[in-house]
Amino acid sequence: MNELEKVYQLIDNRLGEHLGKLQEFIRQRSISQTGEGVQECAELLKSYLQDLGCKRVSLVEPEFYWPIVYGHYDAGAEKTLIIYMMYDVQPAEPLDLWSSPPFEPALRDDKLYGRGVCDNKGNIAVRLAAIRAFQAVRGQVPLSLKFCIEGDEEIGSPGIEP
Repeated sequence: MNELEKVYQLIDNRLGEHLGKLQEFIRQRSISQTGEGVQECAELLKSYLQDLGCKRVSLVEPEFYWPIVYGHYDAGAEKTLIIYMMYDVQPAEPLDLWSSPPFEPALRDDKLYGRGVCDNKGNIAVRLAAIRAFQAVRGQVPLSLKFCIEGDEEIGSPGIEP
């Protein structure tokens, strides 16, 4: 079995753990339009990056906007990949259109439902799970990583340029 197959197998074997992390992430509100839970979500993401082994993790707090989570994972590699993501979500209203509470993840028919599952918390969780799997198989990822995860994309990213 080659290394990549081992990474895939490890991800499959730890699916419950990864799903639990995603559910934790979805429970954390991060509504940029109102600010509800955004700071707390940034702090949660900061802890996720620290758990990955990022040595430099910080919250960049632009004036009047939500925090940008910055992290640097130095693998000592020749190449560095910059990973841009966003952690904020749209308001969940109207609530009566939801089959289950939007910030309480619900698994139905092998699909996970909740605010941010597809846009974009699920994408963040998948990338972090892949990095953890590479670390478990190889000791570290094959390149250095820089994370830029913003909290106001859903309102037009006004804080990213400054």
